[in-house]
Parts: sequence; structure tokens; C-alpha cells
Amino acid sequence: MIISAAALTGSLKYDICVIGSGPAALTFASQFLKGENNLRVLLVESGETLDTAYINEHDESLSRRYSDLQTCTQALYGGRVSGWLETSKPNYLTESRLRAFGGTGNVWSGWLCAMERLDLERGKWPISYAQMQVFYKKVCAYYQIPTRWCLDEGLDDAPGWQALPLCSQAFRTRPLLARRINFGQLFKQRLISSRSVDVLLGANAVRIDTVACGTDQTRSARQLVFTSVSASRPHAIEHTVSASTFVIAAGCIESTRLLEASRPGLASGELGHYFQEHFYIWNAGTYNLTQRCVPYRPLYFQEKTLNVSENDSIVGMIVPTARYLIQAGGGTFRAILGGGPGIPGTLNLCCEQLPAQSNRIVPDHVAAGAGTTQASVHAHNELSAVDTKTIENAVMTLGETLQSSGLITHFKPAPFCVDPTQWQAPHRLAPGNHPSGTTRMSNDPNQGVVDSDCKVHGMDNLYIASTSVFPTAGYANPTLTLMALAFRLAEKLQENG
Repeated sequence: MIISAAALTGSLKYDICVIGSGPAALTFASQFLKGENNLRVLLVESGETLDTAYINEHDESLSRRYSDLQTCTQALYGGRVSGWLETSKPNYLTESRLRAFGGTGNVWSGWLCAMERLDLERGKWPISYAQMQVFYKKVCAYYQIPTRWCLDEGLDDAPGWQALPLCSQAFRTRPLLARRINFGQLFKQRLISSRSVDVLLGANAVRIDTVACGTDQTRSARQLVFTSVSASRPHAIEHTVSASTFVIAAGCIESTRLLEASRPGLASGELGHYFQEHFYIWNAGTYNLTQRCVPYRPLYFQEKTLNVSENDSIVGMIVPTARYLIQAGGGTFRAILGGGPGIPGTLNLCCEQLPAQSNRIVPDHVAAGAGTTQASVHAHNELSAVDTKTIENAVMTLGETLQSSGLITHFKPAPFCVDPTQWQAPHRLAPGNHPSGTTRMSNDPNQGVVDSDCKVHGMDNLYIASTSVFPTAGYANPTLTLMALAFRLAEKLQENG
């Protein structure tokens, strides 16, 4: 059933209340659609319509078109950025995510990639790779995603796959899968006809009210307070949803903002800290191609991805081995090699930013829009010396390896005599629109905000399904890992009844 917040006259009551309707929320809700456990679930979405902004066809510029989405709802994302984001993308807060049914999944690029075992071990995740792999596979099965392309297994007989012949044990190759899933379109009809999962539209989550329970200082989430964000209503009217369990699946920045606004007596003081972004370096170096690379051009040295099925395409990427990371230190990364007729080869990187407590998302205490009680946020992120060194080491070592392997000549790196945040065209550093880390996962309440089950420390019924729980980000695009965690949480709550 679909409910409009603008038409509400009273409060709502459900078994599970989910804030958000993006890839995490919808993946979570997918496990309750059949109503087999008699639990009633409500998705709370600030967007006012089920009609998604784009149908998400294979349009390379799709995820970058936010200029015509500046509605009163989208404006609620407003706030300030400082550090390297202010230089590279001053409108980061409103042009990196989407407030609509289906969330940012309506305008994403479709990249799917599992984290590596090494990512979880180096990042001290409280979940093992074996546990994550179970849910990676369950998500892939649900969405009919071919695991061989995103889980890096079973590639020996995969059609179209070739490992790049590299002379160094510092690097290896693996595929990166591009599969566009328009989550809003996929789930629209399923939710309209569902008797167990409802969607509340036009409802902006303001805070979660909590109460003390017992004598052990544990608290319980009692109700979500939200306002209608309809442009036709001059003044916001507060409504509530009460539930036995609450799941915040509103994205990294909004999940953090909502927790900050609620302040539910958190056991941890780490809320908002360790804000991380992938930093993309476009044209980190140029080179000429050799004859030896010709057989590998369709997979590694083209402008576009290689089609392997009607819905899927892949690109070969170069990633560091454990040996390299031990020797070089810093974050991990992936490299994609570009090229094309009349275009010199280019080296393009996606780098992990190492967690730093000083990188934060905090309330800005400035009203984000007329008639709302929501404060905007201030997102601060600086590249550390280690982050900059990660970029330089990756570029220089990869250039040397590709030349030594006889694949390229005349490698010309970006100017590392200049701070990467100040590079001018053709070199460019930009955020990947992958915020993470601000409600990080740890079984120690002094080190994180949620435990290994994504339950907020000090709360008995409040969970987070967001990239904000990532202790570290690795180099992988976050959506597949996010969906795996949401699927895992859904199973956990189903077990609890």
C-alpha cells in the first residue's frame, strides 16, 4: 500500500519502520514482501511520488545529472562542505545523492564489486569475509547478478575474460561489473500490491524519540517523528510512526544527521567521525599503447565497457596484492586503463581514503528549508599525507609496471609537485559520491557506533543499514556490500521474529 504523508490525520504503527527507500531499504524490504512471518514493514521516503526521476537506461552521463532535480525535497540535503570537497565539488551534498523513491539507485552508474578478503582484514571489520560472501551470493541470486564478474571467482572459463600479463607480483587483475538496476522501477509494482510492506511518501524524517528501558542504561527507540515535505503545505506538521524495530537506511550522510538529531544516549562518542570518500583521479597519467596490448584492448584499453550479456558489461581493472600493500602502506586502489581511436591511453584510479577521526559530518544548526525543523550538515574531509602518498605510489608503480610488461611506452604521470586537490585539466581529482564510515561498525562501543549486527550500541531496537557502518571503504564501489549487509540484517530480524 502507498500512503501520502500529506493526507495523514493520525499516527502510524508497524512492526518494523525503515527510513529510506534506496538500494539498502528496498533490498531489506524484499525479504518481507511475501508476509511469511506476519511482520508489517513501513518504508518512510521523503520523495512525494513513486515516479522515479530517470528510467536509468545506459546513459553514461546519467549519474551526473542533478541540475534539474533541485526540488524542495532535494534541497533538504543542503549544507556546507569543507576541505578538498569544497574545491573539487562544492555542491557535493545536493549533487551526490537523490531524495526520491528508489533513492540514489535511480541515478547510479551500476558498478558492482565485492570487497576483497584483505579489505575486511586490514580494516578490522567485525564480520569475516566468509560471512560476507554468503550474503554477496544471496544478493546476486535475488537480483540475478552473475557472481563471477563481481565476486572475482570462476573466471578461468568466463567468456570474454583475460588476465592482463603483468611482470610484477605487486598487482593482479579482476573484473568490474556494470549492471544498471533501477530499484524504483523494479520494486514499484511489488510494493503497490504488497500486503505486508507499505510505503509512506512525502515524509521527511526529523528525529527518533527514545526511552530508557531497564537499569543497564539501554534505551529503546519509541517513535519516528516526521514532517510532510509537500510544496503545497506552507507549514510542516509533525506526525509519528511507532514500531517495535527501527532501521535507518537513509544513506551515510542522512543516517548520521538523523542520529545526531535524535541523540539517543549513544554508548559511543564516535558518531559522525571517520567520514570517508573514494577519491577518483581521472587522467593520472598518459601513455602510448604497444602492439603487445592489442589482444587486451577490448577489455582494458577502451573508452567503454565490454558487453558480456544483454544486461551486463565489464571492464578489466588492476588492483594491488597484499605484497604491494604491505610494502607501500597507505590505502588500496583500483586502476582502469582508458584509450580509444585518436585518444592517448590514460590511467584512472579509484583510491581508498584511510579513516581519520578528524574527517567528520556534524550538524550545521541552520534550517535547511522553510517550515522544517531539520538542521543541515557540515561535511569536512581533508586528504592526509598518507592519502596523497597512496595516489603517488599507485601512479608511479603502475606506470613502471605497465612499461616493464611491454604494454605501454612514454608514460607521463600527473604533476606530483602540485597538491592533487589543486591539479588543473587534464588531470582531475573528484569524489566518487561514496560517503561512508560515520556510524562505523565495531563490537567495542568505544570504537564504533553499531555492532556486527548493525545495531546501535546502547539501543535495543535501532539498526543502521547504510555505508556509514563501513569501518573502511576499500576500492570497491559500495552498493553490493551495502545490499549484502541489508540482506543480512533482514534475515537477522526475521529470526528474531
